[in-house]
Amino acid sequence: MKIREFLRLRRQQDAVKIIILYVIAIGVCCGFLIRDGLRYAQITRTKEEFKLIGNDQVLTDSKVQRVREIEGVTDVSYDVSDSVTVSYQANTTSFEAELLSEAYIQEVYGITQEGSTMTYYANNAAYKQICQSLSQDIAPIQTEELTVTYTSSTEQSQNANQPTDSGNDASQAGDSRTARIVQADIGGDTPFICAIGDPVTLKASGNLRIRIARQDQSQKVLTLAGNLSFSNDNAMEIYQAQAKLDQLFIRVKFELLLMLVCLVAVVTMSKYAVRPLEK
Repeated sequence: MKIREFLRLRRQQDAVKIIILYVIAIGVCCGFLIRDGLRYAQITRTKEEFKLIGNDQVLTDSKVQRVREIEGVTDVSYDVSDSVTVSYQANTTSFEAELLSEAYIQEVYGITQEGSTMTYYANNAAYKQICQSLSQDIAPIQTEELTVTYTSSTEQSQNANQPTDSGNDASQAGDSRTARIVQADIGGDTPFICAIGDPVTLKASGNLRIRIARQDQSQKVLTLAGNLSFSNDNAMEIYQAQAKLDQLFIRVKFELLLMLVCLVAVVTMSKYAVRPLEK
C-alpha cells in the first residue's frame, strides 16, 4: 500500500486511526519492556554477599556444610569483625574490618596476597574515608596504598590468651605493628574493609559470610539460613529489595501482555475492520 493510499484510508476510516494508535502503543510498550527487562536481568545476575550471624558461639563443621549446601550459595567463609586502629604520621583513625578466609578473598574478590605483611583491602568508599582521616594537617593522600602502624582487637585478644614467658610482659599484646591498606575494587557503595584472618581465629567464630549466585535468590537463602539459626542485620532491607524486584518482574509481564494485546488488536482490525479503499 502506498503512502498516499494509506493517508486516504486514514481519512476515510476511523479503524485505521485506531490501528495507528495501537501501533504507537506497541512501540512504547516495546521500549519500556526492553528497558525494564534489561534492568531485571542485570539485577538478578548480580551476585550478592551476606553476613550470617550465628546464635552458636562456635560453629560445627556439619552446620557450616549445611550452609554450603543451600541452593544458590557459591562461597562460604567464617567471618570475624575486627576493630582496627591505624596511625599514619601524626594522624590516627579506626575502622571495622571483616576477617575472612584466604580462599574466600581470592575466589570472591580476586585478590591474592603477596608477602606476610598484614594487609587490609578497602573498597573505594572506605579507602576515601581512611585517607581523609589520615591526611588532616598534611598533604592529601593520593596513592592507592598506605603503609601504617596498627593495633587490632583480635590480635590483642589472641596475645592476651597466649602463655608468656616470665621475662616477657603481657603488655606486648598491645604493641603496634606495620600493615598495608590497599584500595581494592571489591564493589559496593557502603564502606567495606576485609583482610585474611588467622585460620584458628576464624574457626572460633560463630558467624559466616556467604556469596550467592543471583540476587533474586537472597530471600530464599536467608529463609533457609534462618532455619539453621542464622540471622542477618540487613534482613529487612534485603526483603524490601526483593519486593521491589518482584514488582519489576510484574511490570515486565504486564508490559509484555499489553504489547501482545495491542498486536492482536492490530492484526484483527487490519483483517476484519479495514474496508477496501473507496474510489
